Amino acid sequence: MSKLIQMNSNVSYTGYDIVKEIIDLNNKKFSSDKIKFFVKDIVEEKSFDYFDFVFVRDFFIHIMNNDIIKILNVIKKSKIKFFACSSSADINFNKDGIIGRYRHLNIEIEPFHLDKVFLKISEGLDERYINIYKLD
Repeated sequence: MSKLIQMNSNVSYTGYDIVKEIIDLNNKKFSSDKIKFFVKDIVEEKSFDYFDFVFVRDFFIHIMNNDIIKILNVIKKSKIKFFACSSSADINFNKDGIIGRYRHLNIEIEPFHLDKVFLKISEGLDERYINIYKLD
């Protein structure tokens, strides 16, 4: 993100995490007038209207399906232009997770159904992608 911001003076980045130590470290290493990090639980977020682009990387894999659906519903109602998240295309069934534990997740199938991908970027690992969605 720091390289993207250096190349585009009109871009700023806000990062959230629920773990205070991670936020403190990121603020110490990366914060600037264009890059900020905050402790926040996005499961409880009511709106993302103040962002153009929301990128949720390797977070949904750690939470329950109902919480993912809750966040996706808030994103759909927000005024953002683009949404991106991690997804594993080789998963045929999204079993529910255990909070904090890792699992593979396919955001394109039930119960999420985010199948109208605008851009799919390979992470170079198996069938893992960053799916980008253009929101109307």
